[in-house]
Amino acid sequence: MRNNILALLASFFLISYPLSVQAVENKEYLISFSAGELTSPKLLEDADMSISDKYVCKTELTKENAEKGKKLLKVTLTKGKGKFGVTNPEKEDWSKWDSLKFKVFNPQDFTIRMNFVAREKDRGYGPAGSGPDNDWASRSDSSVMIKSGWNDLTLDLTTFATNGAKENFNMKRILEWSFCGGSDEAPAIFLFFSDLEFSNE
Repeated sequence: MRNNILALLASFFLISYPLSVQAVENKEYLISFSAGELTSPKLLEDADMSISDKYVCKTELTKENAEKGKKLLKVTLTKGKGKFGVTNPEKEDWSKWDSLKFKVFNPQDFTIRMNFVAREKDRGYGPAGSGPDNDWASRSDSSVMIKSGWNDLTLDLTTFATNGAKENFNMKRILEWSFCGGSDEAPAIFLFFSDLEFSNE
């Protein structure tokens, strides 16, 4: 009897183990810092599609505050340098996903507001003549509040639409995504971002 039970347990393990491995392997990420991926050194800043590092903050991969075997993106936000993201991301089609999940560690003792900004290729940066801060109606913004300590955050991709007029947003042709924000409560703010994972849960 004991041998039969052991045989059943062994069979269950052999069946379930590949499935659990497959579940992990099937995860898809917008960006994986644990895999060594980095954000863009320059981002879009004008309707002529020129890129610049003028507002891009310092970023670096680190094991600080990370789980064993993982890496986080350490972001240093300073006055005038509060932006990071990716132009022309490898994964430009977000249409099959409902949300984007990630964690952020905030070592400060105050809450920090960040905007997640997405642009799509049909609209580019904005109409001709659009310069910095004149592109609001052509992009989609979502706000997240990052409290002290660890934060589990989710962005609802199904609600993305252009700011203002709320026109349809082409989730199959993402041109650029970025986070921007900061606080006047400190000259430099540090945040630690985990991998950004697509999800349908």
